[in-house]
Amino acid sequence: MQQIVHDRDLKGVHLEFDRIFANLESDPAAAVTASCALLEALFKTYIADKKLTLPSDQSILPLWKVVRSHLQLDPADMQDEGLKKILSGLASIVDGIASLRTKRGSAHGHDGRTSFRLEPRHARLASHGAFTLATFFIEVAETKKARQ
Repeated sequence: MQQIVHDRDLKGVHLEFDRIFANLESDPAAAVTASCALLEALFKTYIADKKLTLPSDQSILPLWKVVRSHLQLDPADMQDEGLKKILSGLASIVDGIASLRTKRGSAHGHDGRTSFRLEPRHARLASHGAFTLATFFIEVAETKKARQ
């Protein structure tokens, strides 16, 4: 993933990639927030490059909806059951990272009364999910571009 980001000069994505690794052990909440921001940066770059309409809500879920539609990655449109399940899983990754960022990430204040504490393993789970989705997304976008 790091090589893909570097080779394609995705500066916003690279910044978040570095932020994830800088915080995995010392600040898992910041690493989760950076995992979400990595996908947001990637999706915003794609939307700008393709001159698509940026949604008014620029959080991850509306951005994902725009790029998913443009790249024809909606699980409901897949005929193969295996691909449908995997793409549904990718959608769950986006939703899960968004939820974890909102409820446990470093982007919002927390009341401190919950017993759940974000650990490095949770941040690694979120970041690896983001890396998997980002890699697949870039490969699909490049394949589509090559076919045009």
